[in-house]
Amino acid sequence: MSSKPGALRTKTLWVGLAFLGVMLPIILVYSLANATKPASIPPSAGVLSAEDVSVSEPPTLSDLKRQLQLQIDGMYCPACKAAVRGKLSRLQGVSEVKVWMGGASLIYDPAIISPQRIAQSATYYVYKATIERDSLIR
Repeated sequence: MSSKPGALRTKTLWVGLAFLGVMLPIILVYSLANATKPASIPPSAGVLSAEDVSVSEPPTLSDLKRQLQLQIDGMYCPACKAAVRGKLSRLQGVSEVKVWMGGASLIYDPAIISPQRIAQSATYYVYKATIERDSLIR
């Protein structure tokens, strides 16, 4: 053990940087090798059913808002969360994006974008998104 006060912290920093230098290229190669084609969106995707819209009164814009919860596999660090949050936030018709390790929650307008399209755009590189819950907001 070194007698210098910051020697252990410096050594730990170098070990961490060496680990990143080895793992980052491996993750990149793995993600490029396992990249899949985006799933096709069925023609009926994003169509509202009778249960979604009240028949007694015409729907307003706020009636069409829905909350979507996604399960997202492959997120391992804060940078992963930031990448997924940025990707989802840029989608037209999506708002109030919240991302955590392993999932995301957001509000979307089904007149503009379908939940399948949202999940498809969150499925890229090593991330795989699946729809966990889709509910109407009143």
